[in-house]
Amino acid sequence: MRNRVYEYLYPSAGDIVIIFIEKLKDIGAYVQLLEFNNLQGMILTREISRKKMNSIHKSVILYKDEPAVITKVDGKRGYVDVSKCRIAQEEIYQMKKKWVYAKNTISIATHVSRCNHLNCEDLQIRWGWPFCRKYKHMLKGVKKSIKNYKKVLHGLNMSCLEFIKIREILKKKMVKQHYSVFIEFEIFIFSKNAIDFIKKFFEYQLCLCDIKIEIKLITFPCFSFSLLDQGKKLIVKEISYFLKSLLKYIQIKNGNLYIKNITFKQK
Repeated sequence: MRNRVYEYLYPSAGDIVIIFIEKLKDIGAYVQLLEFNNLQGMILTREISRKKMNSIHKSVILYKDEPAVITKVDGKRGYVDVSKCRIAQEEIYQMKKKWVYAKNTISIATHVSRCNHLNCEDLQIRWGWPFCRKYKHMLKGVKKSIKNYKKVLHGLNMSCLEFIKIREILKKKMVKQHYSVFIEFEIFIFSKNAIDFIKKFFEYQLCLCDIKIEIKLITFPCFSFSLLDQGKKLIVKEISYFLKSLLKYIQIKNGNLYIKNITFKQK
């Protein structure tokens, strides 16, 4: 990546960054900071791992993108020291997620600059980094500009051609994610024709819903409820409405509802 993701030229000590390991030496490994226009940095041997190493060549994989923490920055000389052993597991997960956003951001800015024969850094200065200051990330600002472009783009130096190109890219690349939920629950009704009574409720609910819902009998009184949709909020709303309605319905016969398991997945 030959572009700068952030407005500032150098990272600060304690920042989590993504590094590209390019060369190994006895004293450590030479790396590139991918978010800072491939700025050169170094990991000393003692900062590679907390475990004892017999050989640096066996402990470090070349040409790999990895998260690391900045330990020392000398802006005048251009020296940056990084560490792999001082980073926590939670920080690694968060940084990988942030890195996906950063790659999408640079991909959009690069594509728009090439189509309009402009400098990528010029686009970042005019509207990329102002989006970062306002929405914490450029991609979030770009997505909001599609829904309400007059309000979001007010005060930014973005041309109509650039905005049209961004909208085209987002429609092609930013496909909506699907979410699925699976609920396992038990219904207890101590009365005659309990199964027929519950069946009527399920049939009625399936007729009302616009989205696809599957209700299966595992072994009475255990049922499963599964749902797939693009909107996370809509799924939560449908689940809560379904369970509340079911509880009210079975309480007519002095029944009760027990939820055994809820699994929520992103597809």
